[in-house]
Amino acid sequence: MTRRNLSLLFLGAILIFLGILWGGNSFEIWDVDIFFHGWWTLFLIIPPIFGMIQHGVKSFDLVVLFIGLIFLFSSLGFFSWTMVSKLFLPALLIVIGLLVIFSIFRRKAVPGIDREAMAHLSAVFSGIKHDFINETYAGGRVEAVFGSVDLDLRGAMIEQDIYMEVNAVFGGVKIFFPPNVKVVAEKSAFFGGVSDKTVTNNAINTPQVHVKCSAVFGGVDLF
Repeated sequence: MTRRNLSLLFLGAILIFLGILWGGNSFEIWDVDIFFHGWWTLFLIIPPIFGMIQHGVKSFDLVVLFIGLIFLFSSLGFFSWTMVSKLFLPALLIVIGLLVIFSIFRRKAVPGIDREAMAHLSAVFSGIKHDFINETYAGGRVEAVFGSVDLDLRGAMIEQDIYMEVNAVFGGVKIFFPPNVKVVAEKSAFFGGVSDKTVTNNAINTPQVHVKCSAVFGGVDLF
């Protein structure tokens, strides 16, 4: 079974489960409180699990899942919000640090792509501004976690199809593309937003930039 089918199976099972609970409550077969303490954290927990089933384990999904579980356990009374305020940020930094280190060992070579030429920009509790001027851009990953990234590619040389992964968690990402490319954006937002303001270029043999965007309590703007 493919990852896509597994993710659809997971989503379908959740919808069926919720439908059965709701229907049973309506006909008074049982009385299950769907809106338990901290139910809203499921909007942080379910999407990254769905993403990991569909696309594999990504650092972005793990960070969002970690945040969701912390909020859920606190809402259920396993520990107080005071404890969360004291331990949440240090624990989050440790998790992000471990993911950064592990990413060194789990990177795989991609045929036809020079891994060293790819630009990986990550802002954690900080801000990054980077301009590509008369440089070849071969794609890469852009992440903002409690921070911001401004990436200007208007002066970059993009001569072939490339892939980008853009993630924003409690942060913001702005990317400016050159006019000679066609941007194909895949959007995913949870309590955040992805705005695509790029101008469509339908010229023949136009290089395509495939951008996979994810925003959780943050925003991604494409220009």
